[in-house]
Amino acid sequence: MLFKTILIFAIALSTVESVLQEIYIFKEPSCQGDGLLFRSKQSALTTYQQTFIDAMQSIRVLGFWTGYSTPEFQPEELLNKHDYTGTCSNYSASGLKSLRFMGQIDTSTAFISLYNGTPGTDAFSGDEKIVTRASSDFSFTPTGVIISNAANWTGYENADFTGRAICFRSSTPGLTTFDLMTDSRVVKSVVKGCIS
Repeated sequence: MLFKTILIFAIALSTVESVLQEIYIFKEPSCQGDGLLFRSKQSALTTYQQTFIDAMQSIRVLGFWTGYSTPEFQPEELLNKHDYTGTCSNYSASGLKSLRFMGQIDTSTAFISLYNGTPGTDAFSGDEKIVTRASSDFSFTPTGVIISNAANWTGYENADFTGRAICFRSSTPGLTTFDLMTDSRVVKSVVKGCIS
């Protein structure tokens, strides 16, 4: 019986893709030469960081990273890269003023991230609200949603967990995105699990 319990637990753990998100930016192709490592969200890059990034020729990404042309994660989006293997890519993106990983740093954590994007421009810019259990305290109507593959979520059109519901299911390793502007969906409360 103990073996069966351990086997079931091991199988459950193996289904969640887990990385600690980071981005390594290099001044030379093929991830060679000087590099700059980020493991935290940067709402306003320093002059030194901006200069280094403007010279970027390659990157190594773990997770889902986005870079913006203005501070505080406002559009325009200049870098959008997700990779869960740490593969080196020749890549350039000058003019970044802010940079962040999407959601939480540990992608094995069950979370849903809600974004207050710019209508008609970018669903995943602006303020970010990370939720790990039921919530209706967003202070904005989300334009984009990202979930980890550790849990599915239900979003409701009313702040009291009522009204039309939408199930956010992760079907891929890592993080899954949902553009609410494109789908014309309103979400004002969320709860872990898909409830129909």
